[in-house]
Amino acid sequence: MGSRDAATTRAQRTARNSLYSFAGFAYGTVLTIAVTPIVVHRLGAEAYGVLALTGTFARLLGLLNLGLGTTLLRFLADRFAQDDHDEANEIFGTSIIFYGAIGLVGMAIAIVVGTTMTTSLFNLSAANVPAARFAFVIGGLGFLLVMITKPFTILLFSLQRYDIQARLGVAFGTVSAAGSIGLVLAGYRLYALVLLQLGIDLAALVVYTSVGRRLLPALKVRPRWNARLLRRMVSFSAFLFIASVSGFVLAELDRILTGALASVALLSFYVIPLGVASRISSAITTIASVVVPTSTELVAQNDLVRARRLYVRASRVVLVFLLALSIPTFVFAHELLLHWIGPAMADKSDTVLRLLVLTFFLSALAVVPFNVLIGAGNPRVPAYFNAGMAAINVVLVVILIPLYEITGAALAYLISALPFLGLLWFTEQRVLQLRPSPWPGLVLRLLVPVALQVGIAYALRPFATSLATVILTMLVAIGALPAAYYLLGLAEPEDRQLLVSLVRGAG
Repeated sequence: MGSRDAATTRAQRTARNSLYSFAGFAYGTVLTIAVTPIVVHRLGAEAYGVLALTGTFARLLGLLNLGLGTTLLRFLADRFAQDDHDEANEIFGTSIIFYGAIGLVGMAIAIVVGTTMTTSLFNLSAANVPAARFAFVIGGLGFLLVMITKPFTILLFSLQRYDIQARLGVAFGTVSAAGSIGLVLAGYRLYALVLLQLGIDLAALVVYTSVGRRLLPALKVRPRWNARLLRRMVSFSAFLFIASVSGFVLAELDRILTGALASVALLSFYVIPLGVASRISSAITTIASVVVPTSTELVAQNDLVRARRLYVRASRVVLVFLLALSIPTFVFAHELLLHWIGPAMADKSDTVLRLLVLTFFLSALAVVPFNVLIGAGNPRVPAYFNAGMAAINVVLVVILIPLYEITGAALAYLISALPFLGLLWFTEQRVLQLRPSPWPGLVLRLLVPVALQVGIAYALRPFATSLATVILTMLVAIGALPAAYYLLGLAEPEDRQLLVSLVRGAG
């Protein structure tokens, strides 16, 4: 009885963490919808492209952490599951030194690029060169602050305190959105937006440090140099680094090459639909992020049976929400871009958005198996898959961007994402030894809800005549699939019971 109660508690905790994560993500999406058109129109296409490039460059610098973020999450979660706070302090202190060093190196690179290489790397007009240099330099300072903060954000996830992370994300997101809108409406340009983000990064460092110390009094926030421990962590993260580099190539290289091979101004017509479509994958990644600490806990307890159950249940939730988000975005692609950004964006980018929706649908299917493999201490296979797909992507991007510009970039991304499906097979058959696969039965269960959602989306499309009606009709279409899935009795009994308990708990 105690084992069953523990399993139920773990399931409820995991589901609540997913809901907190998704709530924070959904709020961030709303802020993005509100902020993007205002900033784009006030800054102009090229200046917004510069802003997008600095963000991409910061993510490129993030590869310097050698994949240690996920490794730190797994190591801390494992030590907390074993109640080994002394080892957790060693891990945490070592990570502070590591991330501080990475932050300094990244800051130096950003300053060098910003001061000496901006014009040679990107196709920019002379008017925007000074702002681009400034953005790269200040972005480097922000990168240092973000890296120092990183261990404290990972600490919250390792303790499975996604509720706190969601609240902090909402707070900082609100400040960023309100500040950005206020600055551009007051006539300030790119310089002010970059400085605003730097201030938010500094505030985040102070807040996350304080929260970490209060949440875990046993935590000793001081740098520690443990070469043996660092070697063990880096050894584990080596394959995660390969996966991270490959993931960056898949997610970011097309932006850089579009700015280099086409133009920075054209980049805006790619990054905006990319941002919309990537929100689908980000939503699923957010929901499924709890799989890493939970699967780590189960593996540490040698509980393969419940690890299989975790995988199956998480896969069901992912597919339901993935379809619910993807289908309306695909159907309403033109209307969304038209009423959100403008006619030029809709005409040039609606096909790009639809291709990217398909791409992120495929990539999001691999989120759960990826996280289960990391939790099980097997980062090698995801690294191999990502590296292979990145190689395919590089070849296709170089060929297709000169031919088809942003449509070619989206098509290259879609083709290179197809091998993600192989990750599902490997995780189920080789790692979890899960037979039969849960997917055929789940697909059959979802045929009717999917048909209903598609019909509702196309029936509502003529009513999407403004941004407000686009959002409203999309929300109705998004809710149609999960509502049909649960209300028609197609969901598994355990999922319905868990949903009821969560709703009662929220009430």
